Amino acid sequence: MGMGNYAQMAYMVKQSFVEKNAKLQFDVILVKLEEFDFVINDFMNWIANDWWDDLTDKQADEINLLYKELQEAFQKATGLTLYIEYHDRDDRGDDFDGGIWCVDDVVQFTPAAEKVKNEITQVSWTVFG
Repeated sequence: MGMGNYAQMAYMVKQSFVEKNAKLQFDVILVKLEEFDFVINDFMNWIANDWWDDLTDKQADEINLLYKELQEAFQKATGLTLYIEYHDRDDRGDDFDGGIWCVDDVVQFTPAAEKVKNEITQVSWTVFG
């Protein structure tokens, strides 16, 4: 099988939009990360890449539960599905680096997405593989 870059795309929202629509859950994640001596970008890398080497099994379980609660609160507030992508610019040379907050259910704007369309940005990047 040949190796090369291929395109990726997502509809991105700003972190402030995630915080606004799931404030309690977002704040709980920040407190937990501080307790574990990590930052939000670490959290986004763990979730997006299913990579937990920095954490104990118990910590990973806690983080996964908090992420699910964040997704549920965001879904309830916006009607959109929240997920995380993580991109390492050093590996691929693209314009952005780190974690991004993404939403599903917006390719053809649903009524929920139409209400917040000014908060949604489509982004693309390449992946080597």
